[in-house]
Amino acid sequence: MSELYIPPERFERDLITGRFLKGCVSRNKGRKMVYHSKRSKARSIKNLSKGRGAWHKTGAGMNKKSVVLIKDEKLCGVFPSIQTAGKMIGVAPSLISAICRKVRGKHTANGYRCFFEDSNDWYNLIKQDYE
Repeated sequence: MSELYIPPERFERDLITGRFLKGCVSRNKGRKMVYHSKRSKARSIKNLSKGRGAWHKTGAGMNKKSVVLIKDEKLCGVFPSIQTAGKMIGVAPSLISAICRKVRGKHTANGYRCFFEDSNDWYNLIKQDYE
């Protein structure tokens, strides 16, 4: 009787990083994208041209805006994003976003007035301090 030989199983992916090893091809390489409508194809191409990859469909963080906080008619700070401004004053970022977008009923967050930096609305409030 001869012994049964079982060949070793070769992994296609690196067990640590998950990347394909050399010589192993992914199952969808060379295939074209299939869209269910022309509208979804146009939306996908538009988002890809804006720099939004498939790794995150909403593109959060791609279009973050800097925020200006004003309290008692004095400039308190300029923050690179709504998230950091929310952490600094201890409120939810959604409240700061609503104040910046001028949603009805939302005017201040812990006494701070919030504005997007690229709008000129906040400049008139602090202009007299710098003249």
